[in-house]
Formats: sequence, C-alpha cells, structure tokens
Amino acid sequence: MKKILLTLFIAIQSLTHSFAQSKISLDECIETALRNSPTIQRNRLVWENNLLQLKQAEQNRLPSVRGYYGHSINFGRNPDPSTFEFLTESNQVTNTSASAGVTLWNGGVLNKSIIQARQNAEAGKWSIESSQLLIKLDVLRNFITTLSAQEEVQIAQSQVNTASIQLDRSRKQLQSGIVAEAGLYDLQRDSAQRVVALINAQNRLFLSKTALFQSMNVRFDEKTELNNLGDDLLITGIQMDDFFEKAKQNFPELKSADLQIKAAETGIAVAKGGLMPTVSFGGNMGTYYSSSNKTDSYFKQFGNAFNYGLGVDVNIPIFRQFQQRNRITGATIQQKIAVSQAEETKLRFRREIEQLFAAKIAAENTYKANLSLENIAQKAYQAAENRFNAGTSASFEYIIAKMNFDQARLSLVQAKYELLLRKKLMEIYVNN
Repeated sequence: MKKILLTLFIAIQSLTHSFAQSKISLDECIETALRNSPTIQRNRLVWENNLLQLKQAEQNRLPSVRGYYGHSINFGRNPDPSTFEFLTESNQVTNTSASAGVTLWNGGVLNKSIIQARQNAEAGKWSIESSQLLIKLDVLRNFITTLSAQEEVQIAQSQVNTASIQLDRSRKQLQSGIVAEAGLYDLQRDSAQRVVALINAQNRLFLSKTALFQSMNVRFDEKTELNNLGDDLLITGIQMDDFFEKAKQNFPELKSADLQIKAAETGIAVAKGGLMPTVSFGGNMGTYYSSSNKTDSYFKQFGNAFNYGLGVDVNIPIFRQFQQRNRITGATIQQKIAVSQAEETKLRFRREIEQLFAAKIAAENTYKANLSLENIAQKAYQAAENRFNAGTSASFEYIIAKMNFDQARLSLVQAKYELLLRKKLMEIYVNN
C-alpha cells in the first residue's frame, strides 16, 4: 500500500512539475489563436455560404420539373371536363399534370451570375487569409512583448540580488570602519528601489502574458513559459521597393479587394442582362378523370384524356417601373464603392509597409547604439565597484554608475526585442 501511495505521489509531482515547466512556442501560440478565433470561424461560414451561392448559380442552368395531382368533389351546377357540358348533380374530378422547362437564353444572366458567384467565393477565401494575418501579427506582438518582459524581470531580479550582496558587504565594512553610515543608507535606498523595479517588471510581465493568452482565446496560465526566439537579429539588406513588392504578392486583403471589384463589374453585366428577352423551352402533359363518365373506367379515362405539348416562350421586358434600370445604377454604384475600398486598402497597405520598413531601420540603429552604450556602462560600473569596494570612492558614485549600467541593460533588452519584432513582422508579410 505504501509503495502504491509513493508511486502515485511521485506521478502527481512529476505531472505537476511538467505542467509548471510547460513551454509554448510562437508557432503553437499562432496555431491556438487561429483555431480559437471566432472571427475566422465566422468568415469560414461566410465563405461556405458563398460556395453555396456558387453551387446554386450553376444549378440554375438545370431544367425545372413540376408535377400536379388534384381530386375534387363538385356540387350544384358544374362543368363536366369530358363533355364540357354543365351538370346539376355532384361530380368527382381528378386532374394530373406534369411540366418541365429550361431557360435557353436570358441575356447571359445565368453564365455571368456563375462568374460573379465564383468571384465572391474567391474573395471570401482571401478574407479568411486576411483575418488569419491580423491574428498572426497580434499574437507575434504580444509574444515578443512578453519575451521582453521576461528578460526584464530576470535583469531586475539580478539587480535585487546584486544590491542585497553589496548591502551585506557594506554592513561588514561599516563595522570595520571602512565606509560611513551615510553610505549604508544610500545602499539601503538603492536596494529598496531595486525591489520596486522588480515588482514593476513582474507586473508588466503579468499584463503582457495576459494579453498574449487573450489573443489566443484561452484561459490565462501564469506558469506557462515561452520558448525563446533566439538572438538572430540579422536582417538581410532588402530594399524598400523589393520588400513592398514581395509583401504585396502575399497580402490577402489586396487580393480580396481586387476580386470584389471584379465581382462588382460582373454584377453590372448581370443587371444589364435583365433588359434582354428571355427565351425558354418547355413541355407539359396531363390527363383527367370524371365520375360523370359512366362508360369508361378510371384508368381508361386517364388513357383517353392524356394530352401533351411542347413550346418555346419568349419573355420580352417592355416596361417594369424602371426596376431594371435602377438595378443597373445600383450595381454601378457598388462597383465604384468596391474600387474606392480597394484604393483605401492599397493606401493603408503602403503606409503599413513604409512604417514597418522605417521602424526596422530605426530599430537597427537603436540596437547598435544601445549595444555600444551597454558595453561602456558595464566597464564604468566595474571600475566604480572596484573603487567602492576598496573604499576609495563614495557610495553615491557607485550607485550612479550602477544605475547607468542597469538602465543601459534594460534599454538594450528593449532595443533587441524591438528589432526582433520588426524582423518577424517583415517575415510574416513576405512569407504569409
């Protein structure tokens, strides 16, 4: 029994430990966000409805077939369908018929409606891709912000530890008479400030991780850690025009906008087709039974009364309260709206690309400058620490050098992840 309990305890501890140490990657976060997005689910339903409309547009070319069966009991003065004479007695009549018809030509409306439905379906597919791109960008920003916050917490914790060690050393030096009591107070204040900075960093990490889990539409798990993206900050020397053209080829919103223009233009042709005559071919057949015919049986009457016919119909629109003219005007307006929306999309896309490219250059320059600054601040801090430990400098000089170095480390971390963010954003735009 004890062995069983011990085994169960070890298993629970192992599961708990593995859960606490669970890590997720950027790709896993993106996949989770895409899977849980209600926006994508809604866009998929819209796309499925567009496919259904396309299917119906194609099936509109098929013939229509109808059947009819009716049985009635007539009283009083009523016509006899077999003799066309009026009867004054009750009479039972059965009528059956079937008809079929197919549109031969209606100004190209059928074919153009299929083309328009296909264009709408393709535009709907790219709308799904556009939603996926927005979700990827949102998750990426939250992921890298959280990575930056994690490293800031590590730096803040290291600063708290260093301040604590230095404070203990100064207490011993105070007892030996190496440092003054005022210097100890300065270090105590600095240590307290490091604790506050650590708490602020932890709060930023908590908020950024919360935003990441919200972007994935999953419950927040504070114990989950993120896999690092690496420190590869190299961005190939791509030029602005090349970056714009590559991103343009993979930007789904542009493709969707172009297809919406084509669908609107096809809509104009569909509306104009309504002004043309409609030519259709059809046939019908029927028979009947009347109880007033006492000589022939039920089925014999059906055979004797059987009739059929074939015909061609031409429906010519002459005047319908300008309905079709207004439909053409409305379709033209929709086409102009689609063109205007496409232009807005292109302008917004160009602004996004130009801003991202400019931000990438700025991030590269900022990272290089902070890398140099961190190196210089580290050397200055080490020199100040050596002088302070040797008792040849005041505590405020050491604290100032330490604060400069700490700020340089934080600035470098922020610059690194800002550059990493710009790199990953460019990769998504180019390789979406």
